[in-house]
Amino acid sequence: MFRNITIVGLGALGVIISFAYFIPSTLELGFVGAWASAFVESSAFSVGLHWDLIFSDLIVIAMAIFDRERLGKRYMFGTVAMGLSLGVCAALAVYALGCHRTPEGTPA
Repeated sequence: MFRNITIVGLGALGVIISFAYFIPSTLELGFVGAWASAFVESSAFSVGLHWDLIFSDLIVIAMAIFDRERLGKRYMFGTVAMGLSLGVCAALAVYALGCHRTPEGTPA
């Protein structure tokens, strides 16, 4: 129960906070202009994009911690380390590898 509340809560916070920055920029600059401003200049859209990535990373880290028995310690720590150092894509890759391992610890 706590696992679901945490993951859904982080997801909801990520949507609410990032969209609070996305929507005004999109209305002001248009869809393409808002995305361009996220990479070219410091804008509200880029702040929203950062918050979206932060909460996405927190969700993957929370999933790894809650699924630590299924993943095993190596994959759990690997997912957390990748999330903290490289980002969401690296963390998801390690998490996926951990989910598809056999009980002996080798990839399926």
